[in-house]
Amino acid sequence: MSTTVVRPATERPRPCLSLASVRERIGITLEEVAQSTRIAPHYLCAIETEEFTKLPAGVYATSYIRQYARAIGYSETALLDHYRARAEDEPEAEPLPTVADQRGPRVTTRLGAAVCTALESFRWRQPIKPRTGHPV
Repeated sequence: MSTTVVRPATERPRPCLSLASVRERIGITLEEVAQSTRIAPHYLCAIETEEFTKLPAGVYATSYIRQYARAIGYSETALLDHYRARAEDEPEAEPLPTVADQRGPRVTTRLGAAVCTALESFRWRQPIKPRTGHPV
């Protein structure tokens, strides 16, 4: 009789080994990986602890994960597949409101336009001083 392990649907796929243990088994420190890959140690620590939200967005995250996997001799595709599966499960953050989202004209814009207009009219009314000589 064979026993089958059934995973709950909420459990996320994990790499088969802890990344820190793989790195320690080959005998390199996190600082050595940081020097060889030129990736900040806090990003490498985030990869090891699977806190992928602490990584920079987009192509930087995949590049950091790929370089880290190469540095410790781990499968790049397995680690990237795990990262992508985790990224699909996490909800996206609400985008921050931009200046264009604000309603109505801004007071500083009106004030700035009035100051610029006043300065232009003041400069326009100034008499032009004639040149007295050429520089040597």
